[in-house]
Amino acid sequence: HYKSEIFEVFYDLSLELGKCDSLKKCFDLFFKTEELKGSNKYKCSGCKKDVEATKKYRIHKRPPVLTIHLKRFDNLFMRINKIARHIKFDESIDISSYVDPRPKEPVIYELSSIVIHMGAFCSSGHYYSYVKNSNGIWHLMNDEDVRPTKIENVFKQQAYLLTYTEK
Repeated sequence: HYKSEIFEVFYDLSLELGKCDSLKKCFDLFFKTEELKGSNKYKCSGCKKDVEATKKYRIHKRPPVLTIHLKRFDNLFMRINKIARHIKFDESIDISSYVDPRPKEPVIYELSSIVIHMGAFCSSGHYYSYVKNSNGIWHLMNDEDVRPTKIENVFKQQAYLLTYTEK
């Protein structure tokens, strides 16, 4: 029995939306154990054969700032479509269940910014953001339009990128 472990440093995660309606469900989908079998077998570097295996991602070293990219563009039938549905996200997230080894205490990250893509296509559109300042006040940043806003407005957005900072 051969075990292969690969450690890669990362600061961002690109999450498939699939049928997910929340960031939590996107995380669960990304970190789910995947079975490699059939035509998708793993090439074992120990025995040099294609073998059935499982693959899973875990966070080994936590980044101080975690950027989450929600894959809102889907290549379907040779056409790139934007996935425009709302994905629920929270002001804080606990990633302890995705960390290996699993910590005894919660691993909390707090939302510090989001980026929104406005437009139907990946080749065009406009980006704007909501950013929380050091006093905890949220601001809309849309070119020269910069103004305070309520967090409820942030939660209504179709986030493309989310930035969380470890608490």
